[in-house]
Amino acid sequence: MIDWQKIRREIHIFIAALLFALTLGGTLLFIHQQSYTQWQQASNQQRQASIRLQTASNQKLLLEQYQQRFNALKTGNVLGEEQRINWVETIQQSSTRHAIPSVKFTLDQRATATLPEDITGITVYISKMRLDMNLLHEGDLYNLFADLDSRAQGLYGIKSCTLKHEGTPTSGSEITSSLNGNCDLYWYTLDEIIEPQYDENGEPIAPDGMMQDGGEEI
Repeated sequence: MIDWQKIRREIHIFIAALLFALTLGGTLLFIHQQSYTQWQQASNQQRQASIRLQTASNQKLLLEQYQQRFNALKTGNVLGEEQRINWVETIQQSSTRHAIPSVKFTLDQRATATLPEDITGITVYISKMRLDMNLLHEGDLYNLFADLDSRAQGLYGIKSCTLKHEGTPTSGSEITSSLNGNCDLYWYTLDEIIEPQYDENGEPIAPDGMMQDGGEEI
């Protein structure tokens, strides 16, 4: 004879066990998903922190590589206002020191230089200077530029320079030869640059109150 009560009880136990197993499995799956999500978030945060650290390291290395050049520009008064008075005084003092017969100059107001399209984020200015000189010999021109190199505050380049001997008749039959020099110089200046600062995550710290001033013509 079949014991239906026993069978019904076993079925109930089986169903209860199945429901418990399904509930437990769902709970374990939920916990696994939560743990995986938290692991992904932690992994992403670690990856982002690693990227920021690498960026900061690269920026620090780049800054160290160019620090010497930056300091040279800063101490040489290439950054910021142009040193027009110093340029003029250096030329006048050099003319007196080396007894150059005549040095006349014109200095244009500085203008913004045209840079290649791939150079951005920096403004370069050019101040054009014209030198018209009467020299005793070629060494006068060498001495003048040597003084500009060592005494002038700024950075310049020689665009063009010509020397020409001209004969000048005297009261007698002799002809005195004079040497005339004409040179075009470019004086270069850049906007004042503030050294970048970075936080502990390698992010640049923006300075407050940055201002850019223009130059004045003497």
